[in-house]
Amino acid sequence: MAIQHPPRFPRIPQLLNAARSAGGIALSRFTRRPVPLGMPVMLMVEPGTACQLSCPHCPTGRNELSRPAGTLSFENFKKIWDTIEPTPLRLQLWNQGEPLTNRQLPEIIRYATASGAWVAMSTN
Repeated sequence: MAIQHPPRFPRIPQLLNAARSAGGIALSRFTRRPVPLGMPVMLMVEPGTACQLSCPHCPTGRNELSRPAGTLSFENFKKIWDTIEPTPLRLQLWNQGEPLTNRQLPEIIRYATASGAWVAMSTN
């Protein structure tokens, strides 16, 4: 499988959205109240809650997660991703589980990078 790299520069709608979001942050600081402008520029998704390690400092490793174990399907990821327009500049794939245990991870990464997003993932 070939690795597909995202475009070198963000797309125009993504840049305009980032500028709107930055403007909203500046206005929020000035007015001291929330001024949401634009859509999220970053999305953090947990591809799965499974992990092969038993790290003593991690709730997953200690079997203390308050939700059932599972993985994010490509179909569910696509539904979430497609509701954000323009698409975020960055997708982060981690939280409490090991991302590489999700067998549909390559499809998720391909779909996000095809829309111009940079994908970051942390793995053990």
